Amino acid sequence: MNSYQNQTFSMIKDLRADRVVADIQLEECVINNCLLSEHQANGSRSVVRNVKISNSQFVGCQLGPARVEDVEITKCRANDLVIAWGTIFSRVKLTGNIFPLKINTIVEFSAGAQTQNLYDRSREEFYRSTDWALDLSEARLMSFDSTGIPGRLFRLDPETQGIVPRSKLDSGWEDRIPASNPWLPWIYNMLSTTDEDVVLAAPLAKPKAQREKYLAGLQELKSLGFVGGTGA
Repeated sequence: MNSYQNQTFSMIKDLRADRVVADIQLEECVINNCLLSEHQANGSRSVVRNVKISNSQFVGCQLGPARVEDVEITKCRANDLVIAWGTIFSRVKLTGNIFPLKINTIVEFSAGAQTQNLYDRSREEFYRSTDWALDLSEARLMSFDSTGIPGRLFRLDPETQGIVPRSKLDSGWEDRIPASNPWLPWIYNMLSTTDEDVVLAAPLAKPKAQREKYLAGLQELKSLGFVGGTGA
């Protein structure tokens, strides 16, 4: 594994989705305006494999339909919300304070239906053969939202994270959850997709008042019987 410390990596872009980034370790580095990768008509993906990144910062980076596997990210920050567009994950662990993260199934809003369907099918096939996708159990996230990854493939902290299965949202469920519960937008978003469940991860890296609001909301959902297991 090649190690780099206190270095800046700028304007690394994979426009053809054929780059492989593997066997590297970054410590206290800056990843500036890098792109992995743009969607392709043939459904190809960049690959990030066997990578460790710690105490580093992402600035203006974009993560497109890549395949990320055997990766550890520890105590990293970003200048904005990090959106993973159509990215797929296998054995990726987040630890410590972590930037806000949103994982979308959409590869790009301008992608045609045929291209999007190609990536959707490859994502579904990938997750059928993956033992686990994301370990959030030791992460202190600013925020977290994901679609397209089955809840069973997450490793979670049962005290601060949980899974709401679609199967628990029976007739009249909306009347049983107080309108003040902060997790309702996550549940409604899941219902607008084909996902069978939604992962809720309390934003532990946010100020005390905010994180306690979400922790209380999670406990409320548990007491009402809406939260299932904690994944892989």
